[in-house]
Amino acid sequence: MITHFHLDHYGLAGRVKELSGARLYLHEREAHLVRFRYQTPEGFWARMQAWLRQHGAPEAELERLGDGAMTRPVTRAALPDVVLRGGEELAADGRRFRVIFTPGHSPGHVCLYSEAEEILIAGDHVLPTITPNVSLHPDGAENPLGEYLESLRAVAELRVRLVLPAHEYTFGDLPRRVREILEHHAERNRQIIGTIKDRPRTAYEVASLIPWNLGPWETFTAWTRRMALMETLAHLRYLESTGQVRSAAENGIVYWQAGP
Repeated sequence: MITHFHLDHYGLAGRVKELSGARLYLHEREAHLVRFRYQTPEGFWARMQAWLRQHGAPEAELERLGDGAMTRPVTRAALPDVVLRGGEELAADGRRFRVIFTPGHSPGHVCLYSEAEEILIAGDHVLPTITPNVSLHPDGAENPLGEYLESLRAVAELRVRLVLPAHEYTFGDLPRRVREILEHHAERNRQIIGTIKDRPRTAYEVASLIPWNLGPWETFTAWTRRMALMETLAHLRYLESTGQVRSAAENGIVYWQAGP
């Protein structure tokens, strides 16, 4: 059972399936992305470069920012034997888990919840100290941050004594951690609005102006800049959906400005 299709979670799924004969469980949205990202990646990377240009990436950086070689290839890109949609009950070693659909970090991300033991296998949905990247992609969800905030609030309502995340370490007090992540995104929204309240800017410009805990924009690698741009776009799309910002295209480039 794969929580989402990102390489550090899914990358060896095909090999493990081949060696063990296991059946592969994956959400239907993730199966779509496996097909288009890992089985036929050429078209995706062409769309990515066009997408980056549209959102303000300088021509001099386009080749590095939209380079498919920045992601290692998946030689055994296995599709699921069982497609998940959320709400299914799975049994494993005497335990029963309910599949919780938690989109945001990835369009088809899922968690597993044991009501009897009050355990949440959280994948990348909730992590103890870092906030999962939530990005807008050319072939992803329309409003990934909106979906993430909604599914984040949903898991906070579960009775959970122990969270098992995919990174860092186990922790308790899930509602407190959810509040911290919600506060982080609210602060990020305020920072973004501050950069576009006086004049329109591209998403690339906004990403270069807001603070990042990795340091100044000038020190970012191409991969980090692309991740920061996509995360900034997720916030801009969310703010547009709530009426706080508006976007307009000029000569094929999208500009964003704070609403009245």
